[in-house]
Amino acid sequence: MDKKNNKINGEFDLDVIDLSTTAQNLKSKDENSLPKVMKITTLDMSPYSSIYELNGKTMGNVTSYAFYIFDLISKKFNITYEIVMPDQKILGDHKKGVIGLLHERKVDMAVAFLPINPDMHPYISYSPMLTQIELKAMMRRPDNSAIGSGLLAPFTKQVWILIVIAVIISGPIFFGIIFLRSCLWKNSKTDNYTFLQCAWFTYGAILKQGSTIIPKTDSNRVLFASWWIFITILTSFYTANLTAFLTLAEFTLPYKSITDIVNDKRMWSSTSEHYIDYALKQLKIKELENLTKSYENNYEKIYLGDGNHFQQMIKEDYLKDVRANKPQKYRCKFVIMPEIIYKQPVAFAYPKGSLYQEKFDKLLRNLVQFGIIKHLEQRKLPLVPYCPLKLSDNEPGLNMNNLSLPFKILAGGLTLATLTFICEKIGFHVSQIYKRRHNNKKRVFTRNPQILPLVCPANNDFDNQPSTSNPSPTRQSVSMNKKIIYNGREYLEIDTPRRTGKRLIPTRSLSALLFQYNE
Repeated sequence: MDKKNNKINGEFDLDVIDLSTTAQNLKSKDENSLPKVMKITTLDMSPYSSIYELNGKTMGNVTSYAFYIFDLISKKFNITYEIVMPDQKILGDHKKGVIGLLHERKVDMAVAFLPINPDMHPYISYSPMLTQIELKAMMRRPDNSAIGSGLLAPFTKQVWILIVIAVIISGPIFFGIIFLRSCLWKNSKTDNYTFLQCAWFTYGAILKQGSTIIPKTDSNRVLFASWWIFITILTSFYTANLTAFLTLAEFTLPYKSITDIVNDKRMWSSTSEHYIDYALKQLKIKELENLTKSYENNYEKIYLGDGNHFQQMIKEDYLKDVRANKPQKYRCKFVIMPEIIYKQPVAFAYPKGSLYQEKFDKLLRNLVQFGIIKHLEQRKLPLVPYCPLKLSDNEPGLNMNNLSLPFKILAGGLTLATLTFICEKIGFHVSQIYKRRHNNKKRVFTRNPQILPLVCPANNDFDNQPSTSNPSPTRQSVSMNKKIIYNGREYLEIDTPRRTGKRLIPTRSLSALLFQYNE
């Protein structure tokens, strides 16, 4: 065969690719041992393998990866092929589908990117691995990024939880340290702050409200300064990260792995008897264990499959919307998860103990080593990415999704302030009612003092009889009034005549004689 005619589509020359020095010597022997017409089977799985009908005969489409490679090899060996499709056009097992035909030796070879399954080794033989198909997830593009709200984005959920815990426990800790210091210093009144003062200090500091607390002792100054330094550093990081988020934010998806999809309880779907479906039947694949357990869940769908095929689908959908003159924001309805779920190795397959496997495997190995299969995969992909994760470099202005939190905080603060005011008002009235009832009970249970008779000794006929006359009301009130110690001296508190006020009269001193009581 002339080397010029041995080039397929003007791209590859298998005489050049086959670098073996004995290739020409074995050429005639290989051709004699191969049949002129080989019976092959395949699957219609574009772009990896596809077929079409020509004059009632099934033909392989050389634009697909598998038949492009097989066409190179068949021309190298100068053979033709006949396609035999299984009754069930699926991958199947040793009893049905493509694998069933190979196991029953009804065909000589399977020309398709078949997933390599170790459980099928007793029934068929695989060629060298041709490539690894990257299985990904495709979903409807979400409206918002998975990072979260604009004001909460600078910190992760764990950081926010720790900040809330720090604010809650710092006030009691400060109060405990101050109380302990007061006890050790024999109830010192210096920096003797209450629990509410310490709690409001921690709350006010984080909101930059300031504080009226001015500690005087060194230990309390260090304690309060440490909280201020913590708040200053925290707010600095928050401000810087918030600025970066609003200017350089990237769109992210809510799922990065199979575990995220399963934990979020989202329903997934895939093509029956395709790579994902076949991989799930292999119980030894650890990456897909969680996916297998969630098979029966019924939630919002996420489509799992071949990443290259997804890119073709998104391209066709985008071009369809362009032809329909749809606005730009409605053209990219779907997005592909950047992370790879699983890499599925694929290969051709032969019946067990095939006489042709060694010859085909040799050329297949050369094609893989020279990167022809990778070239075919890249050639089928779009030259530019359609509908990438980040649609545009020009970020839109902030919307209500980003700024809804400040309005919620304002509404919540006003509501909380109103409820607090109502509680304070109710508490004030309750305390007033309690005081009135308490004072009324004291008045009810207070007994009037018993008036004792006044005995006045005199040298008359009435000396031996007690006087039953009552003392003067003024003197009676003096004897009943209470004593008060004021500035270290003892005073007697009495009502002034006509009960217009109260007066203090010193006792146990000569100055008490200066006071006269008019009836």
